[in-house]
Amino acid sequence: MTGINAGSLRNRVKLQRQLKKVDSRGATTEWVDAYSRWASIQNLRGSELEIQRKTFARASTKIRMRRPTDFDFSATWRVCHGGQIYAINYVGATGVKAEDLELICETVNNVV
Repeated sequence: MTGINAGSLRNRVKLQRQLKKVDSRGATTEWVDAYSRWASIQNLRGSELEIQRKTFARASTKIRMRRPTDFDFSATWRVCHGGQIYAINYVGATGVKAEDLELICETVNNVV
């Protein structure tokens, strides 16, 4: 597989990680921006699910970007773009020298 064409990296995404804080009230977790990267975003498939009279939309998405060399990235992180949050299900290396990342992500949004 060849590397990513730079022209396809049209979307500026934020990579977020969880930050755990401990204070007098106990431990809390919040998402913080860690890095920004140019990426390509491709919707793979979508579906709707109804639970207790509420409809949920679910979409699988492939996000590709250059492999970061300045930090360690894992599936415990998440990706944000245009108000959408993507939970990462899979992280894989692509390209001749594994210089690119391919993320398979899922979104879950309440429709109704």
